[in-house]
Amino acid sequence: MENLYKYQGTVSEIGFKDNGYKARANLVLGDIGDWNKAPVRIEAFGGLANYINEIGCTDAEERYIKADWYYDRNLYLHRIEIPSSNELIPAKVITQDDWLSDDLVIFGPQDYIETDVPEPMNHEQNVAWCNYKFGIRTPEEALFSDRLFEKKGTEIIPGQTYTNHNGSDYLCKSIQDSNSAVMERVKDKWTLVAHGIEKYEDGTIEWDYSTGGHWEKEPMMSQENTRAEEIEEEQEDESQQLTL
Repeated sequence: MENLYKYQGTVSEIGFKDNGYKARANLVLGDIGDWNKAPVRIEAFGGLANYINEIGCTDAEERYIKADWYYDRNLYLHRIEIPSSNELIPAKVITQDDWLSDDLVIFGPQDYIETDVPEPMNHEQNVAWCNYKFGIRTPEEALFSDRLFEKKGTEIIPGQTYTNHNGSDYLCKSIQDSNSAVMERVKDKWTLVAHGIEKYEDGTIEWDYSTGGHWEKEPMMSQENTRAEEIEEEQEDESQQLTL
């Protein structure tokens, strides 16, 4: 699999040309939410170039969403991923078989997205996208993939670490009910309550939605507060003894 680079942002400049043989778009990507982030100049060809040019002629909300742009070391665009309200599953993926292809491949809604916080693509579309992403093309490969993505159940065990479909590791802190659990992201201690948890044959998990997301506080602060209270009590005792 070719190594790709990712830029999060929107199109700030576009130069489009179609000579009747191959559409070509010169793009400058930027992030208006972060002026310290340098823009990047890339090129798109074929189906992707046409898509970007056509949506640029509309007022669809999709064109204003900060997307993930994946390009190779030659700065040729390979795909666009539109994020959703679920950080684990994109709302839409626009790609093509190679950077020169005229045949566009879209996973998720085929029409332009008209909301600034779109819903994630459904499970079938997400599995199809994962198959495509990892080069699963033949019926034999698809069968193997279906087995990998077959739901195994909802049982997860407190104290064990699980990987979600986005590649992040989560530690199961506790179980709330039959399909909800408190999960802590290993890399940064982000803690949430995951609802509608599903476990798959390949060992990964995903959930429908989460609530109560927060950064786990370090216990050191509570220890310091406890010690401060102890010192204060000792001083009060000494003061009482002196009075007596």
